[in-house]
Amino acid sequence: MKFTSFIFICGWYLVLTLFSSSEFISLDSQLIVAGIFIFSVGIPHGAIDHIIFFEENRAVSTFQFYFFYFSLMAGYVLAWLVLPLWSFIFFLLVSAFHFGQSQFSDIQSVSKMSLWVSNLTWGLSVLSSLIYYRANELSILFSQYSDLEILQIALNENFHSILLAVSSLLFFMALCYWLWEKAISTQRFFMEIFLLGLIHLSFFTLPVIIGFTLYFSTLHSARVLVEEFNYLKKRKRVFSFQKFVWMLLPYSFLSIIGGGLLLLLSYWDWISVSSILLGLILISIITLPHSIVMDGFYGKMNKS
Repeated sequence: MKFTSFIFICGWYLVLTLFSSSEFISLDSQLIVAGIFIFSVGIPHGAIDHIIFFEENRAVSTFQFYFFYFSLMAGYVLAWLVLPLWSFIFFLLVSAFHFGQSQFSDIQSVSKMSLWVSNLTWGLSVLSSLIYYRANELSILFSQYSDLEILQIALNENFHSILLAVSSLLFFMALCYWLWEKAISTQRFFMEIFLLGLIHLSFFTLPVIIGFTLYFSTLHSARVLVEEFNYLKKRKRVFSFQKFVWMLLPYSFLSIIGGGLLLLLSYWDWISVSSILLGLILISIITLPHSIVMDGFYGKMNKS
């Protein structure tokens, strides 16, 4: 069992105990806890995309990289303004695939199509379970803000019950195929099923914000940070955890300050966008270029 998986399991038991001993924990308290983990682990895991990219793409200029990266972000912001519902659906699909990317980053000797199907179906199983199990909670949350009403179409409970069943079945079939092809061990086969089941259980038992933050911070973000650290440690002659942290700080700091300022402006009604929608937009415009960089990173990492 990987260390991040162990932390996730311990975290689930701890949080479940805390919520069981309290009749009500306010939304503000949940957001504060979620913010601490997202700012300390979630944001930093994408803060060195430029370093990761240039390690394997030295022929690409700095200007070309940043032009591509920020053009994607700007284009996605425009898409949110023009087509918010489709932008939200696209965000869910990109997030689902990206979650699968990190979960199976070490899988080799399988076809690219098989890996893409597994990445997407695993991620869809995770996200659809979150939406299906917490449908009422999400509906109440989204109904509090007028600019989120249109997005509720993408949170239809019946649709996600079907998506959950189909994506989970397709993933199980892909996992069986990997076992048949000896791309994974029997132990890994059962561990993946156990872990996915535990993620479903955590989403079923915990409030949506806490459940997702626990998953995102441990099984995704922390896992990616470990992979990035190990990769750079192999590539650089002199490298330490302290140097890694210093690499993460600049863009983590800028993202936290910039995002925090925008959220405050929304909270003070200086921006006519709700804090929830603004948060979704900010996360989505970072996720899109980050997932593309990480797709290239995993491809090169498995070849080295």
